[in-house]
Amino acid sequence: MAVKKMSEQYRLTPTMIKNIVTQKKPGNYRLGKLVNGQSRIKYVGRSDTDVAFRLLTHISEGYSWFKFCYADSAEEAFERECHEYHANGGPEGKLDNVRHPDRPKGSNYKCPRCKIFD
Repeated sequence: MAVKKMSEQYRLTPTMIKNIVTQKKPGNYRLGKLVNGQSRIKYVGRSDTDVAFRLLTHISEGYSWFKFCYADSAEEAFERECHEYHANGGPEGKLDNVRHPDRPKGSNYKCPRCKIFD
């Protein structure tokens, strides 16, 4: 999997999402908050079909910013979300994600970082 670079940081608003995330494609995202005056990643996620739509579902959850990148497939988005989850402290409870990313419906993809689906 070629690693795609995340976008710059944008305010998490419906207008910003509409103006910046213009393609209906799978993708990944990070959501952040200011914590003690510092910007922190607090949630990592993905969409298997439309990353803009998925970002919009987080508008009222208290996050102040987002970063995103498109993926070429649901599998690519899943693998990146797993990497992001592990790299940003998900298993240690540093993220608001309460559990490991789920696989896309009907798939048997495995997490590239742990053995949760073995």
